[in-house]
Amino acid sequence: MPSINDFNKYSKENNVGIKLILNLINPSNSSTSINDYGTTVETTLSKGQDKYDIIFFDNVYTKRYGKYLLDLNGKLPESHINMYKFNCFEDLCVCNSRLVSLPFFLDRRVFYVNMNLLNKYGKEIPRTWDELIETGRYIYDEELKRDNKTDLVIYNGSLEKSESGAHTFYEFLYSFRKSPNDPMPKIDSPEAVEALKKFKELKEKISSDVCKKIFFFSLQI
Repeated sequence: MPSINDFNKYSKENNVGIKLILNLINPSNSSTSINDYGTTVETTLSKGQDKYDIIFFDNVYTKRYGKYLLDLNGKLPESHINMYKFNCFEDLCVCNSRLVSLPFFLDRRVFYVNMNLLNKYGKEIPRTWDELIETGRYIYDEELKRDNKTDLVIYNGSLEKSESGAHTFYEFLYSFRKSPNDPMPKIDSPEAVEALKKFKELKEKISSDVCKKIFFFSLQI
């Protein structure tokens, strides 16, 4: 892990006196079943051992693991904590008013756009879900008429039968905030109902199960 190597190099050069050792559990180096990631990590934390000083975990488990983790408020200078703050910092790092983590990296999902097809039909990059439906459906129908290209995929939302699929929907729900500064809508909110209806419309009008040629798709980076 480059970050571990970078820290150890810094520590040695500046006489910090700390060396990080990464213990990574995965199918290739452990006989322990890790099919349930959440339970595996929680079992380790619940034992109260002091074997591990720093825990890397997916932020979806912040509320679940928070009771086992140190409150960093008062342990770190406020100026240091402020370097990590961003618009959803409280949701990802705070549990019961306790600062239990800091972000190590952030995932972003973006849209990859086939500019050749957009330019071919004189279309702009869609800025809304409705524009995506309208533009994607138009190009699909035109391509079908011209070249009978039935393998053209307009939209693949990466809705897998896995944790990644759940993330996809929550990210979709996030796009239905009333304003950019609003928090994540609750799953039982009017925004969630609106999001589900639009998601269903996307599926019915422009989704595809065969990803041979992609026009729009959700890409995690």
